[in-house]
This record gives sequence, structure tokens and C-alpha cells, in this order.
Amino acid sequence: MGSSEEHTRLVGEVLEELAFMGYPAWANRTGATKIEDRFIRFGKKGSG
Repeated sequence: MGSSEEHTRLVGEVLEELAFMGYPAWANRTGATKIEDRFIRFGKKGSG
């Protein structure tokens, strides 16, 4: 199984190649976290 660092590197390389080819693309981070007593989600639900 790959590491988080490998995933980050791969995403960066893919985004760089797409930019080189003239395609606009960006990472779409999703997830959730707990801050104090609140649970906060970020990113569009269902997107990867």
C-alpha cells in the first residue's frame, strides 16, 4: 500500500503534466476534522 507522501507526489506530477498539456486541473481535497466541540467537513460530498 502506498504512503501519503507517495500520493502527494503522484498528484503533483499528474497536475504538472496536465498543465504542460494545456489542461486546467487542481487537487480537490476532501475530509473532515473536529475543532473543539464541532465536526467540520470540507470539500464536496462524494467527490474524490
